[in-house]
Amino acid sequence: MNDIFAFDITNMKITKTFPLFIVLFMLSNNTQGQDTTFIFRNMEKEFYHAIYIDSNKDYKYFKNIKQFSLHGSDSIGMLLSIEEELKQYKQKIRHSKIDSIFPRVWYQLNAYKNHLYLYEPNDNGFNTNKVLSDSCLINFNMDGPYPILIDSVKQIGNTALHLFTKTYYKPDVDTISVYILDWERKIALFDYHNPYLLNRYRLMVAAETSNTFSVIVNYSKYRKCFEYQFSPIDFEPYLNQLGLKK
Repeated sequence: MNDIFAFDITNMKITKTFPLFIVLFMLSNNTQGQDTTFIFRNMEKEFYHAIYIDSNKDYKYFKNIKQFSLHGSDSIGMLLSIEEELKQYKQKIRHSKIDSIFPRVWYQLNAYKNHLYLYEPNDNGFNTNKVLSDSCLINFNMDGPYPILIDSVKQIGNTALHLFTKTYYKPDVDTISVYILDWERKIALFDYHNPYLLNRYRLMVAAETSNTFSVIVNYSKYRKCFEYQFSPIDFEPYLNQLGLKK
């Protein structure tokens, strides 16, 4: 596989001078002309399950990312679901001013063999897409889109965005911070500021630049299968780059 879109996250030197992703080592010593590498494959008489790496930019996953939107006829059901969720809130929905420089659609990056990849889950209910609007941060789960209401916003130049959010089932205000690590590739660190949360930190890439990464696809025919368990990411270098403590 010519996996030129995967980035090494271990062989790097972090300094205050250079952006983190400038010094990430790119794989380039793989067999030319092959776009697919299998991680797992199970072939039975009437069942097929495969987990593989695909770096083909013509693959439908990249096209779906580029075309993803909360507008248009294909998204009517999604919009209705969000509207129903927002009715659960008893307070007035506020509209915050968020600089248009910040991307609105984000996808999570995952680690496999010290490289970062996008992931297409076996069951779309496990996708980690996020959509930022002026009133809420929309997550996705097994029941569909789930909006978290934005109570207020604090923007620090073009480097950080702090979202103060509320959910309808508890009165507390939570903080979700978006720290930009690399503006060229539009990669950010999301911090959910909850020390008890298993995935407090997430590496995210904006939809418009997401096809610079290969995708790990979890495909099965006829029945659902387990989701792939990725290696944990060491967030300390990213936090050090931002001047933050873990």
